[in-house]
Amino acid sequence: MSIQKYIVLTVFLSFCLSLPGWAQLQFFPVGKQQQKQRLAKKRLSENKIFNTLPFFEDFSRIALYPDTSKWQVDETTPYVSAGFGLEPPSIYMATFDGAKANGQRYNESNPFASGEADALTSVFFDLSEMSPADSLYFSFYWQAEGLGEKPSDNDILRLQFQDRNGNWNTIWQQNGDTTTVIFPFENELVALEDTAAFHENFAFRFQSLGKLTGGFDTWNLDYIFFHKKGQRIGNDLAMSDKATSLLKNYYAMPMRQFRPNELADTVYSSVQNNSDSLHIFAPTLRVRNLYTNNNLGQYAVQAIGNFPFQPGDTTFIIDVRENMDLIALKNNDIIPAEADSLNLEYSFYFDRIPAERFYINGEEISENLPTFYNDTLRTRVLLKDYYAYDDGVAEYVVGIFQNFGQVAYRFVLNEPDYITAVDMYFPQIGDDLRGRSFNLLVWDKLDFDNTDNDQIASRLSVPFVYPDSINAFRRIELREPVFLEDTFYVGYEQLSDEPLLVGWDKNTNTADNIFFNVNAAWEQNDQYSGSMMIRPVFDLENPVNTIDKDLQTLQNVKVYPNPATDLVYIEGDVDSFQLVDITGKQIIKGNLKGNKEHYITLSPELSGLYLLILRKNQAVSSKKVLVD
Repeated sequence: MSIQKYIVLTVFLSFCLSLPGWAQLQFFPVGKQQQKQRLAKKRLSENKIFNTLPFFEDFSRIALYPDTSKWQVDETTPYVSAGFGLEPPSIYMATFDGAKANGQRYNESNPFASGEADALTSVFFDLSEMSPADSLYFSFYWQAEGLGEKPSDNDILRLQFQDRNGNWNTIWQQNGDTTTVIFPFENELVALEDTAAFHENFAFRFQSLGKLTGGFDTWNLDYIFFHKKGQRIGNDLAMSDKATSLLKNYYAMPMRQFRPNELADTVYSSVQNNSDSLHIFAPTLRVRNLYTNNNLGQYAVQAIGNFPFQPGDTTFIIDVRENMDLIALKNNDIIPAEADSLNLEYSFYFDRIPAERFYINGEEISENLPTFYNDTLRTRVLLKDYYAYDDGVAEYVVGIFQNFGQVAYRFVLNEPDYITAVDMYFPQIGDDLRGRSFNLLVWDKLDFDNTDNDQIASRLSVPFVYPDSINAFRRIELREPVFLEDTFYVGYEQLSDEPLLVGWDKNTNTADNIFFNVNAAWEQNDQYSGSMMIRPVFDLENPVNTIDKDLQTLQNVKVYPNPATDLVYIEGDVDSFQLVDITGKQIIKGNLKGNKEHYITLSPELSGLYLLILRKNQAVSSKKVLVD
């Protein structure tokens, strides 16, 4: 493939690199990242787990992998998360694709392979004393694509049961489609009527069929209810969408950079009425500090739906099967002024006004209701030592196909500070990059007209290492703290045509802060929304006061004569210097520490305006020098 201007978001890179005709931007889901996860093995027949009816699962108690008391977890198990669904019935769901539970593709050698992929397999049920006359049903919600990749019309999601001979029998299936529409979740009710199902070792499974080469052909599954006639879930109300951040621009930022205007004016989530009747509820958003477990206060919450509300309302009506927006209004007193760091957990929840019900044979059950867990949605924001645009979960990856291609991510400081490290998340997808390296870069200026004028504040060659778990960031320490004053950029330069893949969060959007340079010119990402999982770190232990004193010392240094001809004298306490031209090219540097006389000898060919960069310990200052 010829070198072109590409940013590519993909999980299929070892195959995609050989395919011609890719557009400038490509966008593919990450699926289950390839990591070594400890998974429970599927239980053998002599160690079976049995469950009883009614059986309910909305995945609200367990994240990443399903509950092993309900499901047989193995390499085919789908991923459980909140990131891939669009308006689901409850916040978490199982997501099916073409990658194993450990992230490896089902077929590593054939890029066109398709067949049986993920399977969500139940534990066992003893149905030997039952028959079709007992009227057993499966109720569940499914969605094709969601925020993942669309299954085509020959891809399948199916429901099967296992007969006494171990054979799997299909009782429902759904094909994908080729339209561009993302359809909402659909509710299905499927009767179990085959006599072969009624035996002592009954199990059921949902299985996807599609591409076997990664995070393609996505199906989302939620709200599974296996029950007898007369057993039903009543007026369940569930949190159904990830909450936006408490902060206006970030999910994390250094505490010393926080200002009251950094709080978002509103925090959004949504709630779903999964019943056939109106529902009255009272939503709240509560904030607490996990470091101390103290409640810091509450936000007033409004609910926007089919029924109008009046200012000051605290209870709301949600219509039948309606998905309603929740809007929490900023509380300016929520952040204690004296805190040096805060780990904030903010929770949307609602009172169980008497509509949460569960029935068995017409009798209401008031304890251990399985739908209580989806009444609360917890999210975290950290005010400590780093910036994060992302919410911590990668649904995609981003990379560029060009040797020496660069990616830069823009951040803005509220006050000058010293960056000490960068956190990055590298999903193990595509070609194995272990043993290679890349350049970690920090810029204090990008010149969008002429990249020769870019000002690189730090360049560090970094050996490539994968994390040992999903969504785990690697912290890369800089050689020394770098002083930054306002707008700055953090990113990387890759050292081969094989892309360095960085996690991409689809649920937050800071795309206009992302820039790439593959042809000696910076371009702004303007096609796809999301956030890169790159986080600049500002060490809490950094001796800011000492640095400030050193900076003041440098600002008092005298540089003369100016204009200069052959010599420039430096009078003051300085450790080292750099003389650079207006393009940032270094002309001369030297170590002055311990020298009694500080001067620089200028070459005869020098002429024009130069920048003299002075350093003392970790402090940096600069002065303009005109050479005649």
